[in-house]
Amino acid sequence: MRLLVDDLDKCDINPPDTLTYNLAVILPPYPKPFIDTDLTTDPDEVEVSIEKKIYDSWTFNVTARDIVSDAQVTVRMEGDHFNPSDYGMQFTTKTGVGTVTSPFQWDLLCKKINLLDQDEFNIGFVAIDSINKCRLRQIDSLVVKVKVLKPDNSPPLISITNLSNGAIYEDGNAVVSPGQELNLQFDVRDTDVAPKDSLHVKMLKHGGDGNPLGWTWQDVGGPSVLTGSFLWSPLCSIFTDGESTDIYEKNYYFDFEYGDNRCLTAVTNTITLNVKVKDVESGGFDHEPPNVFTPNGDGVNDYYAMIRRDEFGELVNILPPDNCQGVFENIRIYNRWGKEVFTSGDRDFKWYGLSEAAGVYFYHVVFTNKEFKGTVSLRD
Repeated sequence: MRLLVDDLDKCDINPPDTLTYNLAVILPPYPKPFIDTDLTTDPDEVEVSIEKKIYDSWTFNVTARDIVSDAQVTVRMEGDHFNPSDYGMQFTTKTGVGTVTSPFQWDLLCKKINLLDQDEFNIGFVAIDSINKCRLRQIDSLVVKVKVLKPDNSPPLISITNLSNGAIYEDGNAVVSPGQELNLQFDVRDTDVAPKDSLHVKMLKHGGDGNPLGWTWQDVGGPSVLTGSFLWSPLCSIFTDGESTDIYEKNYYFDFEYGDNRCLTAVTNTITLNVKVKDVESGGFDHEPPNVFTPNGDGVNDYYAMIRRDEFGELVNILPPDNCQGVFENIRIYNRWGKEVFTSGDRDFKWYGLSEAAGVYFYHVVFTNKEFKGTVSLRD
């Protein structure tokens, strides 16, 4: 401040006199506001480093205080060169007297975050007091540094269940004969639940000894448990493929892919199904055919048939089974003079020998590729 003194002489000869005062304004003491989170127990934290993964759901509280003067204080969030809402971060700016708390919420969704573009986020939080007695802007701040990682992923598991009646399956290897149906159920399971993955199983390729015809499979996709079915009933024609052959066993493979669609950590695996198509073994009789019967009406051994009792007491046919090489055609029975007394094209034939004399008879069993001859005695 400067003071000037002058007189009022007529000629304005005397210069004025001046006096200067240097004044300093001393403001009353006024403390800064204070900001803190519940991420740590350190009340003086200024920087917090955190690692989070895609699909995490993260919440913490941010508190601003101005308890010395009990003034109005505001807490707000700021992104370091990014807009927090673009990434799904939620925080409400709040103002209160003395103390104010606002929650931070972030569901780290794959569709919101591209780790190739940005995987580190510096999130700033600021406490502001600008309505104190002297209108001085007082600020305290801290930074939460977040490193975002790829999500965890439990790889899906596949199992194959044999639902066939007769065909064999074990550890990726199946054996089926013409006339049988190979029925395999594929189940793909996943333990990830937050969120659930979408699974898939599909056939990639197949091959082997020629072109395997007649199988069915439908690629499938969806949540766990995912189920697909492989069905195949091969025919005898698979052994020929238009050409005559004496090989009645062929091997094929079917490659499948299964996996999930987990964000950034999707897993795919492959599994191979090996299928052996093998003709039914059919040689001679496994058991000697019966050689005597007594059609006397007593209910015991009253007819002649190619049967025996198994270990369960059930009657079973003992004729060699049909296969791709040979099929049962008929049986003929002759008396000792060569006269045909019975014929049948039924595997389960029954000859009661009615009106025939007791004695020895001759049977002739015909397959398309082999014949069997023997004798049977008819007794009273």
